[in-house]
Amino acid sequence: MKAMSQCLAIIFLLSAGLIGCASSPSNETPGDSAMRDNVDWKRVGAVDSAARHVGVDVHWVNYPRKTEQ
Repeated sequence: MKAMSQCLAIIFLLSAGLIGCASSPSNETPGDSAMRDNVDWKRVGAVDSAARHVGVDVHWVNYPRKTEQ
């Protein structure tokens, strides 16, 4: 009977360890990656650079989107 309780304790500890190793859920929503691909990063960099040059902080609410060419 003691061997059975030791086996159960080992199984419990292993399962608790595996649960602790599970990846945390991402804060990213499914549409975020698609939105990120459509951002005009060149323009974002230019605006951020110009803002740093004059000492202004930029906080993006809506990133500029790439235009179809």
